[in-house]
Amino acid sequence: MKYKWLNEDKTVLSEMDRPDKGRIIDIGNPDFAGLAKRTDIAPYIPLVVPLEVKQGLAKRAMVKRIEAFTKQFTDEYSLAEIASWPTQSAEARSVKGGGKSVILNKMAEVRGISEADLAAKVEAISNQYMTVIGTIAAIRSKAFIAIDAATTSEDVQGALDASMADAVAIFAAMEIEF
Repeated sequence: MKYKWLNEDKTVLSEMDRPDKGRIIDIGNPDFAGLAKRTDIAPYIPLVVPLEVKQGLAKRAMVKRIEAFTKQFTDEYSLAEIASWPTQSAEARSVKGGGKSVILNKMAEVRGISEADLAAKVEAISNQYMTVIGTIAAIRSKAFIAIDAATTSEDVQGALDASMADAVAIFAAMEIEF
């Protein structure tokens, strides 16, 4: 199909095989007086994005923000060390109760501190981390419920914005920047 730009007298100004290969002319501009509109352009039809897609995008935006937020707690550690945190936490409770620990014993030995002191530190850090993770899980869950309940695009955006604002306020009270 050939696309044509026509002058007011219907003479051809230019032709092309694809509509995006031609000149874009602003016919409202006085420099282009006398030029006519392209004859082959279909009317603009706005893209309608289904509500479910907008909800999915809003959920993904929330998860991406949460992932960026939680990186501040994990960036300094290897994946293997992070994977050992539940074991360290369980063994810290065991040591506190008079039991023994393989991992904490070795960590304490290398660091030059007592196993009991390390267990107390691990338990305190674990409790803080679990508080943050529990809070973020609740924020995400609440956000998803609000996003799913939205019935319009504006409601979806409002639910996402409100959820982000809630997260900022909740973590500000904990003296952590979200």
